[in-house]
Amino acid sequence: MQRRALVHTLLLTTLGAATLPVMARGPHDGPQRPGPDHRRPPPGPPPHGHRPPAPGHRPPPAPPHRPPPPLRHYNARGPAFQRGRYLPPRLRHRNYWVADYRRHHLPRPPRRHHWVQVGPDYVLIDAAGLIINVVLGR
Repeated sequence: MQRRALVHTLLLTTLGAATLPVMARGPHDGPQRPGPDHRRPPPGPPPHGHRPPAPGHRPPPAPPHRPPPPLRHYNARGPAFQRGRYLPPRLRHRNYWVADYRRHHLPRPPRRHHWVQVGPDYVLIDAAGLIINVVLGR
């Protein structure tokens, strides 16, 4: 039994000694990559269908960035802001919600409703965005 334990110990020690250098390597100790020339194409004619750009050639300019169009009516006086219609999706964002309705002299909104400020006007909407009430310019 002692002989068996001794053989097991020697076997585990040998295996541990063999795997120690592999475990001691860091993440950057892998195979070395070639130098900066490894992306250079091989000498000779270019592949079929590919021509290098002519000297002095410039790529076409990128199209100019256009900002989104401004809101047509930045108040609640347009025909889109009537009771029974839905508030446009771009105005349903929390940035437009009125957090302190008392400061704006508005009545308390019912549960799951909130006030939205559209320019100088206020619109009361439900959770789906349906317009319940419109208060002009307070």
